[in-house]
Amino acid sequence: MAFDYLVMLLLGLVVAISPIPLLALALILVTPRRRGNGLAFLIGWIGGLALVSLFAIFFADALKAALGMDAPTWTLMVKLIVGVGFIVMGLKAWRDSRTRKDAAELPALASGLDSMGPGRSFALAGFLGVVGVKNPLLCLAAAFFMSTSGLSSIERFVGWVLFLAAASILVAIPVLYAVLGGERAVERLNRAHDWIASHGYALMAGTFLVMGIIFAASALLSLI
Repeated sequence: MAFDYLVMLLLGLVVAISPIPLLALALILVTPRRRGNGLAFLIGWIGGLALVSLFAIFFADALKAALGMDAPTWTLMVKLIVGVGFIVMGLKAWRDSRTRKDAAELPALASGLDSMGPGRSFALAGFLGVVGVKNPLLCLAAAFFMSTSGLSSIERFVGWVLFLAAASILVAIPVLYAVLGGERAVERLNRAHDWIASHGYALMAGTFLVMGIIFAASALLSLI
């Protein structure tokens, strides 16, 4: 069980290392309403990921029921596919880190940050949590892992709580810092924004590649 929880934590941390939502958060936290906006962003981020995770759980359980529990090979193939997907996304993130001076443009929803309120902050975070390939793939990987772990329903629920907590840790820390840190937090959050813009893709690439190698290698060793 401890190993299952460790895997869920690692998958959650891979979700957390995402330059686009972290850049959006850093920009939101220097707005005049940074406390309310930051808390709304955190709630929206968790809500978006929870929604994607719920769909992933339904899909994994339906596929498991259709293929049966006595066919473990399909779970290893899914694990291999997920590992290869991580490696591909890692290589893409590495290419982006070499060709981009800063992170990709934020969606139009993030325009006009000076006038952004909690409602738009919540919507932006939910959008960033759902959109793209990375987060749905990671949620699906976590769902397949939990569905074949042999854990009870309560233990799987704890695993998902750990996943969402790890996936939100890099959002929660700056939000709490902005709420409690006062005006001094603004300058430091600006420096954090600059650092994320310069290194976010490289950090994400390394994390993807490591997780992809672990998933793919473990699946191949089991299949051989």
